[in-house]
Amino acid sequence: MVTIFRTINGKVIPINVSEAYDYQPVRSLRKYDSSRLLDKKHYCTFEAFTIPNVRCPVCGQFVFYYEHPNGGRVYFEELGPPWLKHPCTSHEQPKKLKPGERESLRELQKVPRWKLENWQPFKIQKVKKVSVGTGLPKGIEVTVYSGDITAQFSLSSVKMRTMRVNYHSVKGLLVQGRLDDLGISFELHDGSKSHVVKGKVIHRKTPGMKLKSIEIELPNHDGHYAFLKGRVGRKEIFTIFDLSEMVYQKALDHLLLNKLNVYISQKETQSSKWFDIDFDLFNYNDHLCTFKNLKAYQRENYLSPSQKAKSIAQTKQKRGGNSCIADAFQKAFQNQS
Repeated sequence: MVTIFRTINGKVIPINVSEAYDYQPVRSLRKYDSSRLLDKKHYCTFEAFTIPNVRCPVCGQFVFYYEHPNGGRVYFEELGPPWLKHPCTSHEQPKKLKPGERESLRELQKVPRWKLENWQPFKIQKVKKVSVGTGLPKGIEVTVYSGDITAQFSLSSVKMRTMRVNYHSVKGLLVQGRLDDLGISFELHDGSKSHVVKGKVIHRKTPGMKLKSIEIELPNHDGHYAFLKGRVGRKEIFTIFDLSEMVYQKALDHLLLNKLNVYISQKETQSSKWFDIDFDLFNYNDHLCTFKNLKAYQRENYLSPSQKAKSIAQTKQKRGGNSCIADAFQKAFQNQS
Protein backbone atom coordinates (compact mmCIF):
# COMPACT_ATOMS: atom_id res chain seq x y z
CA MET A 1 0.00 0.00 0.00
CA VAL A 2 1.36 3.46 -0.97
CA THR A 3 0.09 6.81 0.29
CA ILE A 4 0.15 9.82 -2.01
CA PHE A 5 -1.07 13.36 -1.35
CA ARG A 6 -3.23 15.53 -3.59
CA THR A 7 -4.50 19.08 -3.11
CA ILE A 8 -8.29 19.16 -3.57
CA ASN A 9 -10.25 22.42 -3.01
CA GLY A 10 -7.29 23.87 -1.17
CA LYS A 11 -6.90 20.92 1.21
CA VAL A 12 -4.12 18.29 1.18
CA ILE A 13 -5.82 14.90 1.05
CA PRO A 14 -3.93 11.59 1.64
CA ILE A 15 -4.91 8.89 -0.84
CA ASN A 16 -4.01 5.20 -0.46
CA VAL A 17 -3.22 3.32 -3.66
CA SER A 18 -2.49 -0.38 -4.03
CA GLU A 19 0.49 -0.13 -6.37
CA ALA A 20 3.19 2.30 -7.46
CA TYR A 21 4.40 2.45 -11.06
CA ASP A 22 7.98 3.10 -12.10
CA TYR A 23 7.34 5.23 -15.18
CA GLN A 24 7.56 9.01 -15.27
CA PRO A 25 4.45 11.06 -14.37
CA VAL A 26 2.69 12.81 -17.19
CA ARG A 27 3.94 16.24 -16.10
CA SER A 28 7.53 15.17 -16.90
CA LEU A 29 6.51 14.86 -20.55
CA ARG A 30 6.15 18.64 -20.75
CA LYS A 31 9.91 18.92 -21.26
CA TYR A 32 9.32 18.31 -24.94
CA ASP A 33 6.54 17.49 -27.36
CA SER A 34 6.76 13.70 -27.56
CA SER A 35 4.44 13.63 -30.56
CA ARG A 36 7.29 15.08 -32.62
CA LEU A 37 9.54 12.20 -31.57
CA LEU A 38 7.28 9.15 -31.91
CA ASP A 39 4.49 8.76 -34.41
CA LYS A 40 1.38 7.26 -32.78
CA LYS A 41 1.30 4.60 -35.49
CA HIS A 42 5.02 3.80 -35.30
CA TYR A 43 4.56 0.38 -33.67
CA CYS A 44 1.80 -0.59 -36.09
CA THR A 45 4.52 -2.05 -38.33
CA PHE A 46 6.33 -5.33 -37.62
CA GLU A 47 9.61 -3.77 -38.74
CA ALA A 48 9.48 -1.40 -35.75
CA PHE A 49 10.04 -4.35 -33.38
CA THR A 50 13.47 -5.15 -34.82
CA ILE A 51 14.94 -1.79 -35.91
CA PRO A 52 15.66 0.80 -33.15
CA ASN A 53 14.06 4.19 -33.62
CA VAL A 54 16.28 6.50 -31.50
CA ARG A 55 19.74 6.95 -30.01
CA CYS A 56 20.12 7.03 -26.23
CA PRO A 57 20.78 10.66 -25.21
CA VAL A 58 23.38 9.49 -22.66
CA CYS A 59 25.52 6.82 -24.36
CA GLY A 60 24.47 7.23 -27.99
CA GLN A 61 23.54 3.55 -28.39
CA PHE A 62 20.71 2.58 -30.73
CA VAL A 63 17.63 1.77 -28.62
CA PHE A 64 13.85 1.36 -28.86
CA TYR A 65 11.83 4.23 -27.44
CA TYR A 66 8.19 3.61 -26.51
CA GLU A 67 5.48 5.61 -24.79
CA HIS A 68 1.89 4.70 -23.95
CA PRO A 69 -1.12 7.03 -23.62
CA ASN A 70 -1.33 6.18 -19.90
CA GLY A 71 1.95 8.06 -19.34
CA GLY A 72 4.42 5.19 -19.37
CA ARG A 73 7.57 5.65 -21.41
CA VAL A 74 10.75 3.64 -21.57
CA TYR A 75 13.94 2.84 -23.51
CA PHE A 76 14.21 -0.85 -24.42
CA GLU A 77 17.29 -2.84 -25.40
CA GLU A 78 15.00 -5.32 -27.20
CA LEU A 79 11.32 -4.93 -27.92
CA GLY A 80 10.02 -8.24 -26.59
CA PRO A 81 10.26 -10.70 -23.67
CA PRO A 82 12.02 -10.42 -21.28
CA TRP A 83 11.64 -6.68 -22.14
CA LEU A 84 15.21 -5.65 -21.31
CA LYS A 85 15.31 -1.95 -20.43
CA HIS A 86 18.24 0.24 -21.44
CA PRO A 87 20.36 0.85 -18.31
CA CYS A 88 20.76 4.61 -18.79
CA THR A 89 18.32 6.48 -16.51
CA SER A 90 18.55 9.98 -17.96
CA HIS A 91 15.23 11.64 -18.80
CA GLU A 92 16.71 13.74 -21.57
CA GLN A 93 15.05 13.80 -24.95
CA PRO A 94 16.13 10.86 -27.17
CA LYS A 95 18.05 11.66 -30.33
CA LYS A 96 16.26 10.85 -33.56
CA LEU A 97 18.13 8.68 -36.05
CA LYS A 98 19.60 10.35 -39.11
CA PRO A 99 18.30 9.16 -42.50
CA GLY A 100 21.33 6.96 -43.28
CA GLU A 101 21.59 5.43 -39.80
CA ARG A 102 18.35 3.50 -40.01
CA GLU A 103 19.40 1.65 -43.17
CA SER A 104 22.82 0.74 -41.75
CA LEU A 105 21.09 -0.71 -38.68
CA ARG A 106 19.52 -3.45 -40.80
CA GLU A 107 22.97 -4.98 -41.21
CA LEU A 108 24.14 -4.41 -37.62
CA GLN A 109 21.06 -5.61 -35.77
CA LYS A 110 21.52 -9.06 -34.23
CA VAL A 111 18.73 -11.59 -33.88
CA PRO A 112 16.85 -10.51 -30.71
CA ARG A 113 16.43 -12.93 -27.85
CA TRP A 114 12.63 -12.90 -28.06
CA LYS A 115 12.79 -14.09 -31.66
CA LEU A 116 15.11 -16.97 -30.76
CA GLU A 117 12.59 -17.97 -28.08
CA ASN A 118 9.81 -18.02 -30.71
CA TRP A 119 7.99 -14.86 -29.68
CA GLN A 120 6.57 -12.77 -32.50
CA PRO A 121 5.03 -9.29 -32.58
CA PHE A 122 1.29 -8.96 -33.12
CA LYS A 123 -0.75 -6.01 -34.33
CA ILE A 124 -4.12 -5.18 -32.83
CA GLN A 125 -6.80 -5.53 -35.49
CA LYS A 126 -10.03 -5.00 -33.55
CA VAL A 127 -11.21 -4.24 -30.01
CA LYS A 128 -14.74 -5.25 -29.01
CA LYS A 129 -16.63 -4.64 -25.79
CA VAL A 130 -18.04 -7.82 -24.26
CA SER A 131 -20.10 -8.84 -21.24
CA VAL A 132 -19.39 -12.16 -19.55
CA GLY A 133 -22.84 -12.40 -18.00
CA THR A 134 -25.66 -10.54 -16.26
CA GLY A 135 -24.41 -8.62 -13.26
CA LEU A 136 -20.79 -9.58 -13.96
CA PRO A 137 -17.98 -7.16 -14.90
CA LYS A 138 -17.66 -6.24 -18.55
CA GLY A 139 -14.45 -6.36 -20.51
CA ILE A 140 -13.02 -6.30 -24.00
CA GLU A 141 -12.09 -8.89 -26.59
CA VAL A 142 -8.97 -8.03 -28.61
CA THR A 143 -8.28 -9.53 -32.04
CA VAL A 144 -4.63 -9.52 -33.13
CA TYR A 145 -2.71 -10.86 -36.12
CA SER A 146 0.84 -11.65 -37.18
CA GLY A 147 1.65 -13.07 -40.60
CA ASP A 148 -0.80 -15.92 -41.21
CA ILE A 149 -1.96 -16.16 -37.58
CA THR A 150 -5.08 -14.45 -36.24
CA ALA A 151 -5.77 -14.78 -32.51
CA GLN A 152 -7.85 -13.31 -29.68
CA PHE A 153 -7.44 -12.57 -26.00
CA SER A 154 -9.79 -11.03 -23.44
CA LEU A 155 -9.25 -8.45 -20.72
CA SER A 156 -11.75 -8.11 -17.90
CA SER A 157 -12.60 -4.69 -16.50
CA VAL A 158 -10.63 -5.60 -13.38
CA LYS A 159 -7.55 -6.46 -15.46
CA MET A 160 -7.95 -3.24 -17.45
CA ARG A 161 -7.97 -1.19 -14.23
CA THR A 162 -4.84 -2.98 -13.06
CA MET A 163 -3.14 -2.21 -16.38
CA ARG A 164 -4.55 1.35 -16.39
CA VAL A 165 -5.90 1.02 -19.93
CA ASN A 166 -9.33 1.59 -21.43
CA TYR A 167 -11.17 0.65 -24.61
CA HIS A 168 -9.21 3.21 -26.65
CA SER A 169 -5.73 3.16 -25.08
CA VAL A 170 -5.42 -0.65 -25.24
CA LYS A 171 -4.62 -0.16 -28.92
CA GLY A 172 -1.33 1.46 -27.89
CA LEU A 173 0.02 -1.61 -26.07
CA LEU A 174 3.02 -3.55 -27.34
CA VAL A 175 1.93 -7.13 -28.03
CA GLN A 176 4.16 -10.21 -28.36
CA GLY A 177 2.74 -13.74 -28.73
CA ARG A 178 4.12 -17.28 -28.63
CA LEU A 179 2.44 -20.51 -29.75
CA ASP A 180 2.68 -23.64 -27.62
CA ASP A 181 0.95 -27.01 -27.27
CA LEU A 182 -1.87 -25.44 -25.21
CA GLY A 183 -2.62 -22.54 -27.55
CA ILE A 184 -1.04 -19.12 -27.53
CA SER A 185 0.31 -16.84 -24.78
CA PHE A 186 0.68 -13.07 -25.00
CA GLU A 187 2.85 -10.54 -23.20
CA LEU A 188 1.52 -7.00 -23.25
CA HIS A 189 3.68 -4.02 -22.28
CA ASP A 190 2.39 -0.58 -21.35
CA GLY A 191 5.71 1.21 -20.88
CA SER A 192 5.79 0.35 -17.18
CA LYS A 193 5.64 -3.42 -16.95
CA SER A 194 4.54 -6.50 -18.87
CA HIS A 195 1.28 -8.40 -18.39
CA VAL A 196 0.78 -12.06 -19.33
CA VAL A 197 -2.56 -13.22 -20.78
CA LYS A 198 -3.74 -16.42 -22.46
CA GLY A 199 -5.40 -16.37 -25.85
CA LYS A 200 -6.72 -18.59 -28.59
CA VAL A 201 -5.84 -18.98 -32.25
CA ILE A 202 -8.90 -18.40 -34.43
CA HIS A 203 -7.20 -18.79 -37.82
CA ARG A 204 -3.85 -20.06 -38.99
CA LYS A 205 -2.48 -20.82 -42.42
CA THR A 206 0.51 -23.14 -42.32
CA PRO A 207 3.36 -22.44 -44.75
CA GLY A 208 3.66 -26.03 -45.97
CA MET A 209 3.97 -29.66 -44.88
CA LYS A 210 4.70 -30.37 -41.21
CA LEU A 211 8.05 -32.00 -40.53
CA LYS A 212 7.86 -34.68 -37.83
CA SER A 213 10.22 -37.14 -36.06
CA ILE A 214 13.03 -34.57 -36.25
CA GLU A 215 16.53 -35.77 -35.34
CA ILE A 216 19.56 -33.47 -35.29
CA GLU A 217 23.14 -34.74 -35.22
CA LEU A 218 25.62 -32.03 -34.23
CA PRO A 219 29.21 -32.07 -35.50
CA ASN A 220 32.21 -33.15 -33.42
CA HIS A 221 35.03 -30.76 -32.64
CA ASP A 222 36.75 -31.53 -35.96
CA GLY A 223 33.76 -30.97 -38.24
CA HIS A 224 31.27 -28.28 -39.23
CA TYR A 225 28.38 -30.25 -40.76
CA ALA A 226 25.16 -30.92 -38.85
CA PHE A 227 22.65 -33.50 -40.08
CA LEU A 228 18.87 -33.09 -40.03
CA LYS A 229 16.49 -36.05 -40.40
CA GLY A 230 12.70 -36.06 -40.36
CA ARG A 231 9.54 -37.35 -41.99
CA VAL A 232 6.65 -35.88 -43.92
CA GLY A 233 4.02 -38.59 -43.86
CA ARG A 234 5.85 -41.68 -45.12
CA LYS A 235 8.51 -39.71 -46.97
CA GLU A 236 11.96 -39.10 -45.52
CA ILE A 237 13.79 -35.83 -45.25
CA PHE A 238 17.56 -35.72 -44.87
CA THR A 239 19.80 -32.71 -45.33
CA ILE A 240 23.11 -31.24 -44.27
CA PHE A 241 23.67 -27.87 -42.59
CA ASP A 242 27.05 -26.30 -43.26
CA LEU A 243 27.57 -24.44 -39.97
CA SER A 244 30.32 -22.31 -41.45
CA GLU A 245 27.45 -20.33 -43.02
CA MET A 246 25.51 -18.01 -40.72
CA VAL A 247 22.09 -18.75 -42.22
CA TYR A 248 22.38 -22.44 -41.26
CA GLN A 249 23.69 -21.59 -37.78
CA LYS A 250 20.59 -19.47 -37.14
CA ALA A 251 18.29 -22.13 -38.60
CA LEU A 252 19.82 -24.76 -36.32
CA ASP A 253 19.41 -22.48 -33.27
CA HIS A 254 15.69 -22.18 -34.01
CA LEU A 255 15.27 -25.92 -34.48
CA LEU A 256 17.10 -26.79 -31.26
CA LEU A 257 14.77 -24.46 -29.33
CA ASN A 258 11.56 -25.71 -30.92
CA LYS A 259 10.94 -28.81 -33.03
CA LEU A 260 7.15 -28.76 -32.69
CA ASN A 261 6.16 -26.34 -35.44
CA VAL A 262 8.55 -26.96 -38.32
CA TYR A 263 7.27 -26.94 -41.89
CA ILE A 264 8.77 -27.43 -45.33
CA SER A 265 7.54 -26.46 -48.76
CA GLN A 266 8.82 -27.55 -52.14
CA LYS A 267 10.29 -24.71 -54.19
CA GLU A 268 9.51 -26.36 -57.54
CA THR A 269 5.84 -27.14 -57.02
CA GLN A 270 5.49 -28.80 -60.44
CA SER A 271 8.28 -31.31 -59.80
CA SER A 272 7.36 -34.91 -58.98
CA LYS A 273 10.83 -35.63 -57.58
CA TRP A 274 11.43 -35.88 -53.83
CA PHE A 275 15.23 -36.18 -53.59
CA ASP A 276 17.89 -33.76 -54.88
CA ILE A 277 15.44 -30.87 -55.01
CA ASP A 278 15.23 -27.68 -52.94
CA PHE A 279 12.86 -27.14 -50.04
CA ASP A 280 12.17 -24.10 -47.87
CA LEU A 281 12.33 -24.65 -44.11
CA PHE A 282 10.01 -22.71 -41.78
CA ASN A 283 9.60 -22.41 -38.02
CA TYR A 284 6.02 -21.23 -37.55
CA ASN A 285 5.87 -18.71 -40.40
CA ASP A 286 9.50 -17.59 -40.21
CA HIS A 287 11.57 -18.68 -43.19
CA LEU A 288 14.77 -20.24 -41.81
CA CYS A 289 16.68 -21.44 -44.86
CA THR A 290 16.57 -23.33 -48.14
CA PHE A 291 17.99 -26.86 -48.23
CA LYS A 292 18.41 -29.74 -50.68
CA ASN A 293 16.78 -33.03 -49.72
CA LEU A 294 19.40 -35.78 -49.98
CA LYS A 295 19.47 -39.52 -49.53
CA ALA A 296 20.65 -40.79 -46.16
CA TYR A 297 23.66 -42.67 -47.55
CA GLN A 298 25.14 -39.31 -48.69
CA ARG A 299 25.82 -38.53 -45.02
CA GLU A 300 29.07 -40.55 -45.32
CA ASN A 301 30.51 -37.91 -47.65
CA TYR A 302 30.28 -35.20 -44.98
CA LEU A 303 31.54 -36.98 -41.85
CA SER A 304 34.48 -35.54 -39.95
CA PRO A 305 37.51 -37.82 -39.27
CA SER A 306 36.29 -38.65 -35.75
CA GLN A 307 32.78 -39.41 -37.02
CA LYS A 308 34.18 -41.66 -39.75
CA ALA A 309 36.27 -43.54 -37.17
CA LYS A 310 33.23 -44.16 -35.01
CA SER A 311 31.09 -45.17 -37.98
CA ILE A 312 33.66 -47.72 -39.21
CA ALA A 313 34.13 -49.17 -35.72
CA GLN A 314 30.39 -49.59 -35.23
CA THR A 315 29.94 -51.15 -38.68
CA LYS A 316 32.71 -53.70 -38.11
CA GLN A 317 31.33 -54.63 -34.70
CA LYS A 318 27.84 -55.17 -36.14
CA ARG A 319 29.18 -57.36 -38.94
CA GLY A 320 31.42 -59.36 -36.62
CA GLY A 321 34.64 -58.15 -38.25
CA ASN A 322 38.14 -58.23 -36.82
CA SER A 323 37.69 -56.95 -33.27
CA CYS A 324 41.25 -55.58 -33.11
CA ILE A 325 40.61 -53.29 -36.08
CA ALA A 326 37.24 -52.23 -34.68
CA ASP A 327 38.77 -51.48 -31.29
CA ALA A 328 41.53 -49.44 -32.92
CA PHE A 329 39.03 -47.28 -34.75
CA GLN A 330 36.95 -46.84 -31.61
CA LYS A 331 40.04 -45.82 -29.63
CA ALA A 332 41.02 -43.33 -32.33
CA PHE A 333 37.57 -41.79 -32.08
CA GLN A 334 37.76 -41.49 -28.30
CA ASN A 335 41.19 -39.85 -28.45
CA GLN A 336 39.91 -37.18 -30.83
CA SER A 337 36.70 -36.45 -28.88
